[in-house]
Amino acid sequence: LISAPPSLKHLTAADFETDIAPLLAKHGYPRSSYATTCLVREPIDLTVSWWRYRSRPQVLGRPHYTGEMSFDEFVDRVVSGRGAFRTPSQFACDEHGRTLVDRTFRYDHLDACVAWMAELCGAQIELERVNESPRRAVEISAASRAKLEEFYAADLALYEAAE
Repeated sequence: LISAPPSLKHLTAADFETDIAPLLAKHGYPRSSYATTCLVREPIDLTVSWWRYRSRPQVLGRPHYTGEMSFDEFVDRVVSGRGAFRTPSQFACDEHGRTLVDRTFRYDHLDACVAWMAELCGAQIELERVNESPRRAVEISAASRAKLEEFYAADLALYEAAE
């Protein structure tokens, strides 16, 4: 578990393969001895979550604050590249769109991922809820949904292929 700094906490699969896997191999853990895993969230749901999360009072006054921004405005920011967060495919795939992780689970089926990991470890795993977004009603216009579906085409494919 790497919980800090953010550059390691939010490591992409490509960065893992180039930076961490060789280090593990050097210390007796060849790449074939473990499985890489990721959770992918449905991309539109992920965008709603980011919009809500960035509306927290703690980020008021920062450039990414969304508390006074409609969801449609946020969608325009995201699809123009100003969303300032990586998409699931940017984490899990290489520049050619090839998935680099061994197992991909859907975030909305987190229980399946936890059960798989618990079986591998031979231990019970309990997760805490952290980083919860504020409750905030959202309405997604047809135009915004269409923009997001086009923007997230690779991410939707990754999500659909996940377990």
